[in-house]
Order: sequence, then C-alpha cells, then structure tokens
Amino acid sequence: MDRKCYNTDWSAFCDDVDNFGVLTWDIKDQKLSSSVDFLDLTLSIKHNKIVSRTFQKKMNLYLYIPPMSAHPSGCIKGTIFGLVRRYHAQNTYRHDFILFVSLLYRRLIARGWEREAMKKLILEACRYVQREANTNTTVTQQTPEALRDDPDENRLFIHIKYHPDDVPHQRVQQLYQQHCGELFEREIGIKRPTIAYSRPKNLGDLITKAKLHQASGQTSSTILGEFRNGLDPT
Repeated sequence: MDRKCYNTDWSAFCDDVDNFGVLTWDIKDQKLSSSVDFLDLTLSIKHNKIVSRTFQKKMNLYLYIPPMSAHPSGCIKGTIFGLVRRYHAQNTYRHDFILFVSLLYRRLIARGWEREAMKKLILEACRYVQREANTNTTVTQQTPEALRDDPDENRLFIHIKYHPDDVPHQRVQQLYQQHCGELFEREIGIKRPTIAYSRPKNLGDLITKAKLHQASGQTSSTILGEFRNGLDPT
C-alpha cells in the first residue's frame, strides 16, 4: 500500500471518529497497534486477516439475575440464549467461543443457579446457534402485502408488570379467550394474544444513569488516560 495514501486514509478516519457522537476524542494521538479493544470486542490483525474475540472488562461483576429474583422464569433462558448467540458471532476461533460459554456457566453457578439446569440450557443454546449457523438464514425485507398475511401482525400484546404473586399468564390467556377472544377476532382480526411482561422500576433505574456528557475543556481520551494512570481528571 502506498504510504502517502495510507496516511491520508488514516487521517480521514481519525477525523470522522474524533467528531462522532456527543463526546470528543483524539485518536490521532494514539499509537498504532495490531490489536484494539472496541466495545465488547477485541479486534486483531493476524496473518493479514481480521480476528475478533469477545472482550470483557476485568472489573465486570457478572451480576446475572439470581434464582430467587422476582423475574419471569423465562428471563434466565433469554439471557443464556442471547449471550451464547453473541459469543458465537463475536469469536473467530471456536476455542474462544467455548472459553466464554464455559465462563458463563461458572458465573451462573456462582450466582446460585443449579448446575444441571444451567448445563441443559447452555447446551440447548449451543445447539440452537449451531443450527442457525448451518442454515445460514438471512433476514429479508417484507412487503406490505406480506405483512398483512403475517400471523405476527394479527397478535395482541397485553403488557403487564411482572410480580411473582400475580395471576399466572395461563389464567390471563384463559380469561382473554373466555371474554374477548371471539369478539376481537371477528371485529378487528386479532387471532393470537401474547402476554408481554415488563419489570417494575428498581433502585438501579434511579441511581445509575447511562447518558454520556462531554466534560468541559477535555477530550474523553484524555480523561480515560488519566483514570488509567490513577489521576483525578477533575
């Protein structure tokens, strides 16, 4: 690659990144490297190929919901399937995928879950992502005509805040069919009700905020660098 062209492209890339979003960066001053941690990925150049690997912060406490938490029973299954699917997509090498799935299993056990139950769910999730990879399915844009024929478009979502002592969702479904099912299908075409649970607000929603703001007169890169060196950026 022509060195002059490379420097021009790199400079243009830095300008784009430094001016992106609500924070100000200064990556032009960062040293070149064959490996970088970006969000939840480690991206490396090995043998002229880009290799990806899951990146996890050292201070991460992995506070997955414990078995005694007042969450719907399907939440932990969704957590496991989502993480296994992410690890499968993020890791170029299979041994890295196996490593992070194994770590997930150990961390769930540390949170109090039963070993056999977690083993069953993780193996089920691994089989699912493998089938998904083998079929190589792609998402296509649906036409308005297809959407009208889509069964999901004829569903009614009933949103309820979850509480472990509330009426079971099977009972809610039964009452819906008894009092509304026939009428709603005849009048507005609703063929399938779905109970959609949400959690009530907790302390975390009130005391932790994820919104980013720009520190006056300083770039984010400078602040992060001072934190790493044990300095007070203020």
